[in-house]
Amino acid sequence: LHTAYRRQRQMCIRDSYGAAPILPTRAENGWTSSYLNEIFSQDAPTDMTEVRFLDINDDGQPELWLDYGYGYAGGEVFTTDGGTTDKVYLSHGAAYTIPGSNLLHTTGGHMGGYYDEIYKIENGKFATVAKGSYGETEDQQTDENGELIYRYYWNGEDVSEEQYEQNRKELFDQDQAEDIYQNIYTFEQSKALLQPVSYTHLTLP
Repeated sequence: LHTAYRRQRQMCIRDSYGAAPILPTRAENGWTSSYLNEIFSQDAPTDMTEVRFLDINDDGQPELWLDYGYGYAGGEVFTTDGGTTDKVYLSHGAAYTIPGSNLLHTTGGHMGGYYDEIYKIENGKFATVAKGSYGETEDQQTDENGELIYRYYWNGEDVSEEQYEQNRKELFDQDQAEDIYQNIYTFEQSKALLQPVSYTHLTLP
C-alpha cells in the first residue's frame, strides 16, 4: 500500500515531464530532509527554475541540478551527505555525469570566455579533479583566415586546443554522458517528490 501510494503520487507528477525517479522518501531519509531544508524551504529562485536528479556517485542519493532558466542566473548542482549540502555553481552552462563514474562535468561560458570543470564527490563534498578554460585573446587576435585566435588553459597551464580536448576527453568522455534533457521537473514538482510520505491517514480496506 505504501509503495502504491508513492507511485500514484509520482504518476501525477510525471504527466508531462517523463518518468519520475523512484525515491525512497521516508521520513528517516536524511538526504531528502537535507534538500528540503536547504533548497526547498524557500520559493523557487526564479520563475524558470528547472530541476534534474543526477546520481553522480551511484550511492542511491541523487544530486540535484537547479537550472535557473536565465543565462545570467546560471545554476547550481547540490550534493548531500545526509546532514549538510555542498554545491558548485554553473555560469551560462550545463552539467553532465556518466553513470557510475562519480564525475560531474560542468561546462559553459559566454562573451568569448568558456570553461570546463570536472568534479568528484568525496565525503559529501565536491572535490575538483580538473579545470580548463579558453577564450579570445585580450586584443582579439585573428589568424590568416580572419578567425579569432583562442588561448587554452588546463589546470592553469597554457596548452594547445588539441591537448585541451585530449585532456578533457581522457577524464570525461562526453559521448558516455547521460541525456540531460530527460526527467526535467519544476521546482514544486521536485519538492513534492522529496516530501516524506505520511502513512497515518492510510486505511486498509
